[in-house]
Amino acid sequence: MRVLFCNRDPRLIQGGDTGKIYKYWERLSEVGVICDYIHNVAGGVDLSDWDIFHIFHLGHDFSYKFHLEAMRLGKPTVISPIYFPDQTNPKDYRREMLEYSSAVCYLSEGEKAEVHKLFDNGIELNEHIVPNGINPIFNTTGDKYVHPNCPNEDYVLCVGRLDKRKNQHRLAQACMDLDIPLLLIGDTNDGIVTKACQGIADKWPGLWWEHAAPAEVLVEAYRGAKVLACTSTLEMWPNVVAEGGLAGCNLVVSNRSMTFSDLDGVWSCDPTIESIKQAVKGAYEADRTGDLIPYFRQFTWEKTVDQLRDIYESIIIQ
Repeated sequence: MRVLFCNRDPRLIQGGDTGKIYKYWERLSEVGVICDYIHNVAGGVDLSDWDIFHIFHLGHDFSYKFHLEAMRLGKPTVISPIYFPDQTNPKDYRREMLEYSSAVCYLSEGEKAEVHKLFDNGIELNEHIVPNGINPIFNTTGDKYVHPNCPNEDYVLCVGRLDKRKNQHRLAQACMDLDIPLLLIGDTNDGIVTKACQGIADKWPGLWWEHAAPAEVLVEAYRGAKVLACTSTLEMWPNVVAEGGLAGCNLVVSNRSMTFSDLDGVWSCDPTIESIKQAVKGAYEADRTGDLIPYFRQFTWEKTVDQLRDIYESIIIQ
């Protein structure tokens, strides 16, 4: 079986979608599935030998081009929507991609519900919930992140590139108002957000940040944090929440997330400063019990890829 992953150019920006593809590729190769990654259908590349096109993103123009190429070649497609409401593909293009697909793999029921809002009169699809796996390293003991301004297990952690959608500037303002230390980990992506966070750091010693790091380094920050906060204005399936939950952190999650915000034991908030303050205060003042660790242990890459392989095989057999 030969599966071609179709997505944006990973050299331009690497996000959760890119990381997921490489996990799929690694695990599927171990069970004999031949995989490759393509980001451009131009240039006369012959793609006729591939059995399945797995297209990532429903709303980008590059995704529609992959869809058209699959149709031209008569190849089945699997769609991972990675759904954003405001993207370049018109609604009719998105519906065409979904109706042609042999399977649609959502990250959660929340993402599935959002995609269904695109269509007024319903749509018949072969739909599956295929959540991401979580690196088990986050459920281990060992060294904790240490910073001279903040003792272990006495800070809020936020992981992700500094970006307007990630909303770190409002989280930073909320933590400064509460005088609760905040560690940001992620590269700078948005100049306005970076400038706002730098302005807060210049007048308040409780904010600091580090560059993005591999899991082997990042896990020390999760071990040392009392709270993991993800206060984005939109998330499909926030990996950082899953990692923080598996590490035993108390969780603050924006209600604009399609996953985890309504989970028992999570402090949910609007992505506004005042609402974030209330949620952070509650999570920070509560004991760090790790009660959600068993829930997050269910998400493994082995289970995810086994499910995905079964979906592929069912398409080939049809």
